[in-house]
Amino acid sequence: MRRYFNFILFFALLVSYLFSQPAGYYNNAKLKSGNELKIALHDIIKGHTVISYDGLYNAYKTTDTKPNNVVWDMYSDIPGGTPPYVYYHNQKTCGSYSKEGDCYNREHTFPQSLFNSKSPMVSDLFHVYPTDGYVNNKRSNYPHANVSNPTWTSKNGSKLGPCANNGYTGTVFEPVDSFKGDFARTYFYMAVRYYSEDGGWTSNGMNNGADLKDWAKDVMIQWHYLDPVSKKEIDRNNAVYQYQKNRNPFIDHPEWAIEIFKPNDPPKLVYAKLLNSNTIQLKFSRYIEISSAQNTSNYSISPTATITSATINEDDPSIVTLNCNNLSLNTTYTITVNNIKNMSANIPIPANSSIQTNQLTNIEDFYKPIVKDITLYQNYPNPFNPTTTITFDLKIYTHITLKVYNIYGQLLHTLIDSDLSPNFYQIEFDASNLTSGIYIYQLTANNQVISKRMLLLK
Repeated sequence: MRRYFNFILFFALLVSYLFSQPAGYYNNAKLKSGNELKIALHDIIKGHTVISYDGLYNAYKTTDTKPNNVVWDMYSDIPGGTPPYVYYHNQKTCGSYSKEGDCYNREHTFPQSLFNSKSPMVSDLFHVYPTDGYVNNKRSNYPHANVSNPTWTSKNGSKLGPCANNGYTGTVFEPVDSFKGDFARTYFYMAVRYYSEDGGWTSNGMNNGADLKDWAKDVMIQWHYLDPVSKKEIDRNNAVYQYQKNRNPFIDHPEWAIEIFKPNDPPKLVYAKLLNSNTIQLKFSRYIEISSAQNTSNYSISPTATITSATINEDDPSIVTLNCNNLSLNTTYTITVNNIKNMSANIPIPANSSIQTNQLTNIEDFYKPIVKDITLYQNYPNPFNPTTTITFDLKIYTHITLKVYNIYGQLLHTLIDSDLSPNFYQIEFDASNLTSGIYIYQLTANNQVISKRMLLLK
């Protein structure tokens, strides 16, 4: 069985490599911002190869699949948990339905009524997902946004009800947190792919043609931050490229979402990770100005460590590499950033404030043997209040336990205690009943025990 899963993993990696973006795919978009970037990306991804509407179901076997030929339905899936029902490819396609679990069909993130069901939009894989037919019908043509008081809740926790966001008062549909970023980056793709091609489109509460209304941009940017790009999205992006020969730029380059849709936003620190025992990589939400990015006095590390240099990535100026001395084993570091400015508009981080990394990285991980069967990632966001997402990558079928302890070693919550198949899992942890402090989450699988710390700040 293990040899079989290893073969599947190898094949998946090979497919991902073969069909990832070609070298130089985004060359014409480098270092651009605002509408100039939007036009450049549109010119790169326009004119994609069109598949038929009927061909979507077969495409889903590659683009939206979980182990054992299971359809990856974001309206029923419970990441890291047991879904209420599952579908298998080309079985139980709708058809009629009277409840959840009856059949699955094709959900248009952008309602077909916006573009009168015309091609190529009607079968564009980047916004047409396989979903439960009943839930799809409940979503109807309502915008995606946060719900205040749900009038209906699906079996996986998706909600229908009045909008909780400023700028819109109608009914909206809210997917679970683990997939909010997927939908946000879908809307960003559509706004760019069909930029200047939406002359005959209509508008609704969320969209003006292909573009998002201002209130919807705010919500989608929030979702973009809440649910960062996942392995699922990366694999789907590569798989869709096989069919359409175009890509979703906001999966490949998440920083471009801010550059286009919120050009006046200051930069935010997305993550910080340790590359080796003396190198830390920082990722910002958008391109940043070179001189302030390479000024070592704009960074501080706690506990104290010496930063010897800061180097910006010339091809992607949203990435900075810090070279450091005095990093110690078994120590968790917090990085604070001040005075960093945006490159295109020279927008600074707000005065008298700092951005702390949302990933407290433990250097001890780099002194451990490489764990091939399972990888536990840092929770996001971190620090958090009151919810955070814990993710891990499982390469074999095995029994998993995921538990949360306080710093005294007392067990507080058991999040998972079951057999799981190879997959990428995202678990939402709600700490509403806990006080501020440091907590430990521990993953046990296949005789391996991995622990990480997280910080709750209320």
